[in-house]
Amino acid sequence: MQHCGRYIGRLVAAWPTLALVLVACGGTVGSRADDDPAEEPGEGEESAGGGEGDGPSAGGAGGNPVTSLACRRPQVGPSRWRRLTATQYQATVKDLLGVAFDTKTFLLDGKTGPFGTNADNAAQPLEVKKYHDAAESIAGLARQNVRGFLDCDAKAAGDDVCAGRFVDTVAARAWRRPVTADERKALLAVFAVGKEQSYEDGIRLMVEAVLQAPSFLYVVEVGEPSPQKDGSRRLTGYEIAARLSYLLWGTMPDAELVQAARDARLATRDGVREAAKRLMESERFLFAAQSFHRQLVDADVIARGGLVTKDAARYPQWNDALKAAMLREVDAYVAHGFSQAD
Repeated sequence: MQHCGRYIGRLVAAWPTLALVLVACGGTVGSRADDDPAEEPGEGEESAGGGEGDGPSAGGAGGNPVTSLACRRPQVGPSRWRRLTATQYQATVKDLLGVAFDTKTFLLDGKTGPFGTNADNAAQPLEVKKYHDAAESIAGLARQNVRGFLDCDAKAAGDDVCAGRFVDTVAARAWRRPVTADERKALLAVFAVGKEQSYEDGIRLMVEAVLQAPSFLYVVEVGEPSPQKDGSRRLTGYEIAARLSYLLWGTMPDAELVQAARDARLATRDGVREAAKRLMESERFLFAAQSFHRQLVDADVIARGGLVTKDAARYPQWNDALKAAMLREVDAYVAHGFSQAD
């Protein structure tokens, strides 16, 4: 336990450097590294890096865990569609609609090493059904307070105006990018079906559609042509914003980060660093950091019933209260490392 604590301490101290390395290293999707290792990519080729699971994974073995990361000319392979983890899904729904949804019925996420990620975990038919059921349940709860997530008065502005505003704001936030003209048309057609019952039901059906779309369930990275015109592609500002937000907050980008993407401020290293710094200064970053370290030492296994058992006669103090205290200890250690440790 003492050795584990020292290792966690080194990781805590390295987090700020690690995060900036991950978001500042440049590269283009499908590009190859040049032979000269000292050459660095030019402006506008940034890739936010990482973002595979509920927090970044550190490279290197022993000593400073970030010493083996070189921010030079990395090889950037194909970009995969990473399905949201249960934790990310839950946090995104809460931020998007204000609905607290429990994902305990979802199947367990896949893992890469100790970290939860669905990057290589294809959705199974049962999971698709669970996503459908979840969307229906969440939409039903959201219907009860449409004004809570959609700033539009249907009585004053009109049902169709508010439906359009839903597409341009709520759907765009859910999909972490602007909605295309064809998507807008399709969502408004869904609204028209529900509107036959009521305005609220039209919104409810759109919420169901939005939450079941691949652009919501996956962190989609298509990219855009690189300025080098060599056939490679680079991440768009919206894709960088999503990587940053899910890496450092475990949820979708907030309004300020979306605006930074819209203004092309994430097209430069300085812009990405500035955005990352802001996210890391937020209290929400601490939750993501605690989740990362819980996964690192596999502490969450304690909370999953039945996975860790003890002989009650030999270990009479092994109970739910002790398990909760052990998890709080890990979280408190990480919080101390970020707030008070040198």
